[in-house]
Amino acid sequence: MDEHKLKIGLDLDGTINATKKSIKFFNIITNAIKETSLIYIITYREKEDLENTEKELKELGIFYHEIIFVNSYLEKNAFVFKNKIDVFIDDVDESFYALKEDDCFVMKPRSYGNYNFPKEYGKTGKWIYSERTGKKLDEL
Repeated sequence: MDEHKLKIGLDLDGTINATKKSIKFFNIITNAIKETSLIYIITYREKEDLENTEKELKELGIFYHEIIFVNSYLEKNAFVFKNKIDVFIDDVDESFYALKEDDCFVMKPRSYGNYNFPKEYGKTGKWIYSERTGKKLDEL
């Protein structure tokens, strides 16, 4: 594959398929950049689920060059680092926890797994973090 193309890593569950708007966004973006970029779907699913994953991506209209199956967040970090991914989008902080600032550009969409939506649940409307990945602003 062309080493001069921008390498994009995208999580599937909670990122691409998080909402109708996220599906529409990634449908448009992946098809618009498919000639100038290498698009990797990096998912925390089982390899045995390849056929269903391919079917889902096709139904959603998501273009990709390769699906990467990982068994842990550390494997996601390792793939991104080893393959020099330029842009990585995932809804879980642990997926880029071990990456350094200059390893790649990361983006984190809100999803039900990482944000406490107040309207639907009558809760706080705040990001959900673990002790490992979050720090209160007044503690900085």
